[in-house]
Amino acid sequence: MNFLQNWFKEWAPRVERYLFGAALIVVALIVLSQIIMTNARARFFLNRTESLEGRPYNWFEEVGPGARTTASPGQRAADSIYWIELGLRKGEGPLEVLCNGAPVGILEAGNLIVYVNPGDIIEVRGEITREQPAVIEVVSTRGLSSPQVGTQVMAYGDYDLIGWAIPQNGE
Repeated sequence: MNFLQNWFKEWAPRVERYLFGAALIVVALIVLSQIIMTNARARFFLNRTESLEGRPYNWFEEVGPGARTTASPGQRAADSIYWIELGLRKGEGPLEVLCNGAPVGILEAGNLIVYVNPGDIIEVRGEITREQPAVIEVVSTRGLSSPQVGTQVMAYGDYDLIGWAIPQNGE
């Protein structure tokens, strides 16, 4: 037993030094690789996912004058645009329309066009009595397979789901 203890005392400090040195080298390599990845050209060659990235989605306003929309005048692009037109069919407004949890417009008498991106979640909320729920209808959409035109949702005032914006071409 004494032989093993002596052997351990002799080799343990050397192994600890090598392990500590190896750990320092690994940390230095990680920091260096992260610094290299901040360069766009190097990232393109080192990261296979980078070459698969697409162009960001842009919106533009393509509705007639006087239409109530959630788009700002500066939203213009030549790419695809998606919208959902909602109408209040029964009940009283105003209802707040939310896109991904953020307010984007108020639905009252008439229709409201909400510009969306693929994957966005559309909800409504407002002060409605449980006895007389509001009925919201999807009047029209552009470029979306869901929510479908004609879909009616009964809103009770809480966060009521209209649907997810799912494009027709499967983007």
